[in-house]
Amino acid sequence: LAQGAPASDLLPALIEHSRHTARVEQGRLTGDGAALLHVLGEQSQFVLIGEEHGNAGIAQFAAAYWRDLNEVGYNYHAIETDPWIAERLERELRTDGVDAWTRYLQANGTATTAPFMTWAAEADLAGVVVASSDARRAPTLWGLDQTFIGAASLFLRDIAENARDPEARRLAATLSEAANGNLSWLGTSPPQQLVDLRAQLNGRRDARYAALVDAMIVSQRIYQPFTGAGGEAWLANLERETLMKRLFLENYRAAERADGAPPRVMFKFGAGHMYRGASPTHVPGLGGFVSEFAVQNNASALSIYVACGPGGRLASLQGPPGACDEDFSQRFGFLAPYVSADEITVVDLRPWRMRPNRWAHLPAPTQQLIDSFDILVVVPNGAASEFLPGLAMPSLPPG
Repeated sequence: LAQGAPASDLLPALIEHSRHTARVEQGRLTGDGAALLHVLGEQSQFVLIGEEHGNAGIAQFAAAYWRDLNEVGYNYHAIETDPWIAERLERELRTDGVDAWTRYLQANGTATTAPFMTWAAEADLAGVVVASSDARRAPTLWGLDQTFIGAASLFLRDIAENARDPEARRLAATLSEAANGNLSWLGTSPPQQLVDLRAQLNGRRDARYAALVDAMIVSQRIYQPFTGAGGEAWLANLERETLMKRLFLENYRAAERADGAPPRVMFKFGAGHMYRGASPTHVPGLGGFVSEFAVQNNASALSIYVACGPGGRLASLQGPPGACDEDFSQRFGFLAPYVSADEITVVDLRPWRMRPNRWAHLPAPTQQLIDSFDILVVVPNGAASEFLPGLAMPSLPPG
């Protein structure tokens, strides 16, 4: 470095030093980047994948990486859906793979019933996990999220058809009909309706449905600030992350009892949930909690940010897919000369933290990402995720 030159002039050398490439070939990761990921995954108890939702290439990367991790003892996969959807997904996958899950949704749901798991590439990933896991107990898929707004009608119909209490069945049928086709129902309906339903589910045989309605009440409270029903967004985000942590601990402890050993888990969530420290929504996230939990177990967690790279597209639960190029340029434009056009780029961010002056000029969100994640993976030219066949899209109410 020339005398008086800024430390940022050495960022290119740091990038070159930490850059690797990988490919997905026949469902497996290959290349020097794959070798690095394999070693780091084997050394960890948890792998935390923070993704940009809606890209099939990212899901295919995760499926290939899972195969590596499964070979070194990973048997559980934590996903961004609720426990009830995760249970139904795993049940159908064990029956007849993704075809059975598709038929279940065609008969019982819509394209937005099960967040992300109605996309074909995500369902394929879940199918790979369930088929290859050697877990001694179910579930292999850990649903750690709130009940999804689009699943309300399905859950209520289940209660209407199967609850023991006749008044609970009547109330649930009425609410299921109101929620049918209305994606915003859970966030905007009067809270007392679910409270009244819950009051009818006090019998021992209805305990499962009571727990489900309790979860829906919590989820409704979380959704309210984002559906115009009042409340503070920060408090809602905090409650959601806290729920994820509690559900993780429940699944972890049950698996540890069943296996007689600490379970190894691959997580795949929206990147905001996987940050160490405060998340971009300014609350302590699941990723940081799991990382510190690993330390308590004398283990470690590997944190990976997976970005939709140049030429890629992201699907949306509603609306057409969008190109990734502009957003990638805004966030990672400084990496553009080092990102492969036809291979997965794997950047080891761990040495970057020893040379913070070299990237101190980058935008604050990028610096936070570098501090939070160990590895940056860029998947180029990934197609937008596509819904499983035959799934209809519910509508939002007018206005």
